[in-house]
Amino acid sequence: MRFQNRIKTVSGQRGNVMVETAIALPVLVLVLFLGTDFVRFTQLSHRVDQAAAETVRHFSQKPVADLTVLEGLRQDILNHSALSEEIQSIEIRGQVLEYSAVSGTNILWSGAVGDVVASCDISEGADMNATFDNPLSVPRQHFSSIRLCVTPNSSFYLTPYFPYRDRAVAVVARRLLRFEKGGSGKGA
Repeated sequence: MRFQNRIKTVSGQRGNVMVETAIALPVLVLVLFLGTDFVRFTQLSHRVDQAAAETVRHFSQKPVADLTVLEGLRQDILNHSALSEEIQSIEIRGQVLEYSAVSGTNILWSGAVGDVVASCDISEGADMNATFDNPLSVPRQHFSSIRLCVTPNSSFYLTPYFPYRDRAVAVVARRLLRFEKGGSGKGA
């Protein structure tokens, strides 16, 4: 009789374990996939950051800023980057900025190429303001600025529940330009 009670208890516990597993397993799988999507999003952000830094380095070495230079840099990213399989659309906005402690930031040249990405519409000049003790002693500085906006493919994320799924990754990279006395720009 004691043996039969143990068998009933064990078989009753098996049913409870099956029900608990059926409830907990989908939640655990969802958490696993969301964690994987977060890692993929972080890796994509890092790759876009690296591509923006490389792009601004190449952009700052060109003495004349124009849209053909930006389009060439965009094609380089599409053809040779680790991003090429993962992106659906890409937009590059380039600017040449002049910063003076007295007059602030002036945009000398601006242009955009590629697919229009909504996150590229954010203003990017506000964070260049700085204060100096003696503003008249600070010379004007020239910067090249690249804003790289990437929208990943629809199949990039594993779950439809990832909160940043429909958001483009946007990165701004700047590089100081040094001008020779002859007036031609040279990358720093």
